[in-house]
Amino acid sequence: MSVIIPRRKNSIKGNKGLDRHLYKLRHLVENAFARPKHYDGLPLYRLEHMLKRLGHEISRTSMAHWIILLDDVFKPLINLMREVQNSGD
Repeated sequence: MSVIIPRRKNSIKGNKGLDRHLYKLRHLVENAFARPKHYDGLPLYRLEHMLKRLGHEISRTSMAHWIILLDDVFKPLINLMREVQNSGD
């Protein structure tokens, strides 16, 4: 699985070949589960209860698997960012 990062709207190269549907799905998963977990420090069991109150039955196990999959997706990007930061450019 490769990382999908769209170019800016004013880019000369454009976003030809970008799978918008796949990008939107990944973005939804990131926003719904990874953000509260990592940015807000919200435990998955609290997320599970919050979603249950909203009428959604999503187990913590499923959310944990999605976060693990997101780690695999973003690993190349994180490594590239570290290389650029360490190179001093």
